[in-house]
Amino acid sequence: MLEITRHAEERYVQRIMGYEVKQDIGVYIAQNNELIQERINKMVEYGEIIYKGKIKNDNFVNVFIHDTWVILTDKKNEKVITIYKVEVIKDDDEFNKLFVNKMKAKINDITAKLNQTTKKNDTEKAELREKIEDNKRKTREYEKLIVELKNSNEAYSCVIENYDTGVHIMYSEFKQALEDLVSDRIF
Repeated sequence: MLEITRHAEERYVQRIMGYEVKQDIGVYIAQNNELIQERINKMVEYGEIIYKGKIKNDNFVNVFIHDTWVILTDKKNEKVITIYKVEVIKDDDEFNKLFVNKMKAKINDITAKLNQTTKKNDTEKAELREKIEDNKRKTREYEKLIVELKNSNEAYSCVIENYDTGVHIMYSEFKQALEDLVSDRIF
């Protein structure tokens, strides 16, 4: 059984029982508290939940519809916060019921589209995340290849230097031989 807030009790007495004077409302609540509790709980029990989530001012609520009545409960669905009648045209229950039914159908349609869009987005985001991971894997492979290529280039540079060393050694030997031949005869 849900706890009924004082505010919800007052709205019930005003909006369903038709009391306007604050003192009369308080008296009615005091005399009929159990009845009010029972009736509001029945409205929630036989009502249809059409939304769970945040609405105005970022307050999280559960929204129930029973006929043309809207009942808001807290996040944990333990307390009834308020109750009010959807009354687009005063004293025209048939039109108001038609309006509520049309709005419920619209909400259901939008909810179905929202769920479909969310599912599609989740699928597409998952595919993109997979591509990101694949690109990261490839990047790691290319970075490893870059390091290997740099190491290979360093090794080639060492080999090139060794070739130059051999040439320098041969040039030194050539120069020594040339000096030995002409050393005393250079003018």
